[in-house]
Amino acid sequence: MFIITLWIYRSAIHGLPKPAALPSVFLPLGPCGQGSFGIILLGKVTRELAYDHRSGFSVVSGQSARNMADAIYAGGLVTGLILWGLGLMWYILASAFFVEHCIRNRTYVGVKSFTIGFTALTFPIGVWATATTELAAELNSPALKIIGTVVSIQVVFNWLYVFLMTCWKAIDGSVFVAPEVAGFEGGRPPLRWGSTKTRERV
Repeated sequence: MFIITLWIYRSAIHGLPKPAALPSVFLPLGPCGQGSFGIILLGKVTRELAYDHRSGFSVVSGQSARNMADAIYAGGLVTGLILWGLGLMWYILASAFFVEHCIRNRTYVGVKSFTIGFTALTFPIGVWATATTELAAELNSPALKIIGTVVSIQVVFNWLYVFLMTCWKAIDGSVFVAPEVAGFEGGRPPLRWGSTKTRERV
């Protein structure tokens, strides 16, 4: 939550990232999706341990342990749903930013515009997709199943796109260029540690 708050603050003050780093708008989906999936899974495992393996807690056992496991499962489900909803909001906003830029600049998803920052199209959306499918299974929701299927298919195409572009640009070496440091003199950010002699040698 702290990292997402800083990201929103940075976006409000400085605007959207430059085109080379624009896919980073999807990054907040990562903690939302992974957090949602993780807390749901923890509650699910807690309930399975209490019911299927009769594993109690250190202070209670038997029916009390099962009641506590149900409460933990329900709390995890509610928390996971809240995090998933935050991720849904961010997914819609990030997709709108990205698609709008692609419409204005048709060559943005071409070979010349591709940078290593486009990997942000894979993991953050992928973990949010896993959270969606996990929620769909737990709630038996047809709407979530449809959303999960659509987003999972999108992740597959994103992975293929990033994989092929990375291989293509790795061959000519241009994928290793870091546009975020291009503004520094000599293409290197200044060192902020070590002695003056160390900085002069570097």
